[in-house]
Amino acid sequence: MIYFETKNCIKRLDLEEKGRLLDAILDYGENHIEPNFSEEEDIALCVAWDVICPRIDNDAHRYFEKCISAQYSNYCKTAKSEGKEPLPRGEWEIKYSIRNRS
Repeated sequence: MIYFETKNCIKRLDLEEKGRLLDAILDYGENHIEPNFSEEEDIALCVAWDVICPRIDNDAHRYFEKCISAQYSNYCKTAKSEGKEPLPRGEWEIKYSIRNRS
């Protein structure tokens, strides 16, 4: 997700730099590939990246947590429909190695 406050950190970039930054955001968001901006030649891109990268990481973490919550909710619903008592969430995560899938 790109936030409106990002606009301030990219407003001085030219269109080519904005395109490179967008490519970096997409590569990192999809495949966790870090951009190789040169600190000497691309200082503005480096600064923008330093602002944007933590947001991408936080968004990915929040999305992962939402997915786990949805899986657990589905597990509970299925268990109850089968007349079983669902495991507490922590035990469920350990039993099915939920955290090891990330």
